Amino acid sequence: MSGASSRSGCTVLPDGSGRFVLHRPEARSALVAGDFTDWAARPLRMDRQGPDGAWVAESGPLAPGPHFYKYVVDGLWIADPANPMSEPDEFGGRNSAFGIDPPGPALPPGLRIASLNLHTYQEPDALLKLEQIAHALVPHG
Repeated sequence: MSGASSRSGCTVLPDGSGRFVLHRPEARSALVAGDFTDWAARPLRMDRQGPDGAWVAESGPLAPGPHFYKYVVDGLWIADPANPMSEPDEFGGRNSAFGIDPPGPALPPGLRIASLNLHTYQEPDALLKLEQIAHALVPHG
């Protein structure tokens, strides 16, 4: 993957694909497994790049909507330590999350709409949920 960024975490590329970067210089192997790889069925192999020990993988273009993933580092499943967006998994841990915008025209510059209906009694950690929402809105200005 030429030109892959060494920025940690998941970056959505213009074509709707995802670039995953994990800084684990001590790791012997790293994979990305998610809903877009049918989890363990077809994980993406990460390649070590650069002198800082970053592991990098890119998916193909993904369907619009939310996507969930984990890294598999030396056989251990871990959430992305650089991505605060997550959802509980079925095993008492968390899956990292990101979203792909649907195709079509974007909103005109200067027009941003956000709707938030957060009932804190329904969220086990309301401040974490607000941090995740803020993190998701930052790229949209």
